[in-house]
Amino acid sequence: EVYAMLETVKKNQSSEEISTVDRDKIDFAENGIHLRKANTSPIIRIYNEETTPAEADYIAQKMIEVIKALVA
Repeated sequence: EVYAMLETVKKNQSSEEISTVDRDKIDFAENGIHLRKANTSPIIRIYNEETTPAEADYIAQKMIEVIKALVA
């Protein structure tokens, strides 16, 4: 259940500022990440806005690791 996973991620990141307007957004000290359930697939889409593609990939990979750890 993707919605349950998103709720678990938000609880796990509860020390960060979280916004649920439009989609789930977690604001970290220096960056932020958006999590959204795909409409047509049982997946979580990860969006972030960074200054370089490498930074964006790094932040996305860190969130993937958090999600995988919560599923295991």
